[in-house]
Amino acid sequence: MFLVTLGHDQRNRRTQYDFQHSGQTISKYFNLVLKAILRIAHEYVGRRDDTTPTRIRGDPRFFPYFK
Repeated sequence: MFLVTLGHDQRNRRTQYDFQHSGQTISKYFNLVLKAILRIAHEYVGRRDDTTPTRIRGDPRFFPYFK
């Protein structure tokens, strides 16, 4: 339910219809999954590395997009 709701930019009412559950159930489990993902996000999402790889920097086909 969580991935369908996010992936298709659905509202609670549409998810209720698709999965045949009440709005309370949809909200409860959506929020549980969201909180769980936020707790583990720091393990999987790191800070962005601002350096451009040498392969891209040295190739004129790619570098204009990474200036």
